[in-house]
Amino acid sequence: MNLAIMTAKYVGTPYKLGGWSREEGFDCLSLMLSIADDRGIEVPEEFEGVTRETYAELWETNKKKAERLLFKFAASLGQEIPPHRAFAGDLLIAKSKADGSLVLAIHAGQSLMLSAFTDTGVDLVGLDHYEIKKAYKWVNRSNC
Repeated sequence: MNLAIMTAKYVGTPYKLGGWSREEGFDCLSLMLSIADDRGIEVPEEFEGVTRETYAELWETNKKKAERLLFKFAASLGQEIPPHRAFAGDLLIAKSKADGSLVLAIHAGQSLMLSAFTDTGVDLVGLDHYEIKKAYKWVNRSNC
């Protein structure tokens, strides 16, 4: 799916922790899973014993463990690249410079990223407000 079409499809979707659809809302993980599906990338229904449904609960009860799992899950979706080499369409894990929160995002080009945020829902935001911790080229790894 073309990045511009994908962005138009998802921007404006409300935020919902553990949400599953554009109508219900997305968190950053659910958004990336939907984008992976759009791209024909197979993702496991369960990752290290955690499902989409239980990840939201884990995020609320053990944020540190949920963050560690987020890094591992992102690594399962792509090949790690140096953050400064990330370009439009690449998967990012970014840390907010304002509050230290982590998000899973897509590099949207022109110093922007697409993700789901608690205050604005799915939106494009400037990369200058975030520190890119990890970056990945998407890879279809059906054996993950």
